Amino acid sequence: MGIKPDTFDHNCVCDILLDILEAQEKVDPANSHCTSGCSTSLQELCGGLNATSPYTTIPVSLICKGTCEYFVGRGIRRTGTGPDVNVYESIAFRVVDVDPETCCATLELLQAVPVAQTTNDEKTQVGLANLLFFFLDQGAFGRYVNTGICITVDLNCFCGVNCHPAVTPGPFTG
Repeated sequence: MGIKPDTFDHNCVCDILLDILEAQEKVDPANSHCTSGCSTSLQELCGGLNATSPYTTIPVSLICKGTCEYFVGRGIRRTGTGPDVNVYESIAFRVVDVDPETCCATLELLQAVPVAQTTNDEKTQVGLANLLFFFLDQGAFGRYVNTGICITVDLNCFCGVNCHPAVTPGPFTG
């Protein structure tokens, strides 16, 4: 179902994410990032549309079975060395790992940074309502930021995957 036409699993979401993971590891093998369409995004990442690719990531959104709603991932990270924590949520993820046996995946939450936001404002988190507005209504997001927050999901719980254009996320500064 992905870029390997002779390999099919019982779960096409799992197959696509395995293809994305393999392509990402080819262009950025040492980076797990844990401290338009999928074919086009895979080609962008691998340099198929350009001679070389400046990208390291294909952000994905997952569609839940039964509800047809985008999956909202939530994660928590410390704000520094103290006990304070912040909660983050996103519908955009970077594939970190996929177990082909169980179809469980480790995904990193990505934060969208709106075009109108300056670099000094990158510490401000984009709320879910705003993130959905940018994704679904006007697509006015400029780039992604790695959060370092990883979650583990069962890919059998999803019926669809939406690949975003290939990007190289910026560092998290929050």
